[in-house]
Amino acid sequence: AFVSNDANVGSIGSLGSFTATIWFKLVSQPTNTANQGPRFFIVGANGVIDSGVANSISMLFNTALGNGFASNAIVARINTTQFTVPLYSPMPLGVWQFLALTYDGTANAMIYYGTEATPAKLMCINNIGAQTVNLGPTGTVQIGNRHSGRNRRIAGSLDEFRFYTGAADATFVENVRQSSCPVVISGLAPDGLTLQQGTNALGFTASSAN
Repeated sequence: AFVSNDANVGSIGSLGSFTATIWFKLVSQPTNTANQGPRFFIVGANGVIDSGVANSISMLFNTALGNGFASNAIVARINTTQFTVPLYSPMPLGVWQFLALTYDGTANAMIYYGTEATPAKLMCINNIGAQTVNLGPTGTVQIGNRHSGRNRRIAGSLDEFRFYTGAADATFVENVRQSSCPVVISGLAPDGLTLQQGTNALGFTASSAN
């Protein structure tokens, strides 16, 4: 999903602290080791077409070798600064997994990880110094791929991307995990149905034509 030149995103303006969360369910492992890691999400100023640039926030699989990060590690990028969470391939398949990235506006970036069955756990704290991300006057949101080239897709499903202004503590993150977790309803023909709750913290209109 892509949206660009969006005034709703841009209205967030200049960010110090923030929190972003997303659910994902893989059907296969990332296999490319040529620095072509799948993107979970990218939020940025208009004109941002990939992660790791000024005025952008993103999470992805890093599939590059020889750069200090393990192959297929989950990483986050705030502007041009990258840091990793100790979650490496192989990742669970067919399981809803939860990620939360929060930055306190001063120095510390934190990543939480949970699943549909396990609480969100703080996996890493990185001192990345002072970071400011300006999303205005118009911005972009890219989910499941990047806008440039579109060859960085997640092999599976994504759900419930949420973005909040302000840093989150562990309780807030776990509350988001619980409130947005896929709910499995049993006993429905032929073999059950998965319902997704529809709470949106950031609303925008995406078009497959863009």
